[in-house]
Amino acid sequence: MSILQVIVISMVFKYNCSPTRQSLYLLESPTSMRMNREDRRAHLIKAAMVVARREGFAQVTTRAVAQEADISLGVVHYCFNDKEELLYEMAAHTVDEVIHTITKSVLATASTSNKTGLAGLEESLFQDSLTILNEVSAQAENSPLVYEVISYAFHTSDFRFQQLITMYYDALAHLAYSYLDSVARRFNATWSMDLNQLVPVILDLIHGYLLRHLSLRTPQNPALASSADGMKIVLDSLEMVVRTVVRNAEEITVA
Repeated sequence: MSILQVIVISMVFKYNCSPTRQSLYLLESPTSMRMNREDRRAHLIKAAMVVARREGFAQVTTRAVAQEADISLGVVHYCFNDKEELLYEMAAHTVDEVIHTITKSVLATASTSNKTGLAGLEESLFQDSLTILNEVSAQAENSPLVYEVISYAFHTSDFRFQQLITMYYDALAHLAYSYLDSVARRFNATWSMDLNQLVPVILDLIHGYLLRHLSLRTPQNPALASSADGMKIVLDSLEMVVRTVVRNAEEITVA
């Protein structure tokens, strides 16, 4: 080892490592040592998500993340105060990704229908919902993790998880409100129930439907159930949700 390398390593130890973790840092590769703390945290969060998808959110441990990231356990504890902080950052990243994917998909929906009035509204809602479902399921592989995060939030004393789930539902509610208002106008219809009251009900219906959908997914065909029976269950459930929603709409009559 050259004198320059010794100096560089000494500086890294001085500014990036606590004394109790210096021996563990010796195990890191030169490439890993060049990563700053934020980049290292991002790398570990990605590794944690891989572990969570494979073994479940609640089964993530700092040791498993260190093994997945191929780094020492000391580096994980250097970047995160404890396991709970790592879990929260992973949960926040998961929720952000899912919301981003759903938002992008909703904004891109532009289904057309030859029908008018409530019939056209129902057909458009069905097609848009199916499109969004397919895109979200195919592109956001972390979607199932959201439900595990929600479940975890009910069992942890860390209030940040409850706040994260509240933010998630608020974001979905805003998207649903904007979309429903827009699609109703497109078919000259209005909602008989205040959207502020209707949207939470719709979101509950959709989440129940999505859980059914996820239970039918297969590794070979993650977008939709591969069997004809499974596909029928998916479409029948979605049709029922849409019909329930449209019952709260009425056509605008011109005097």
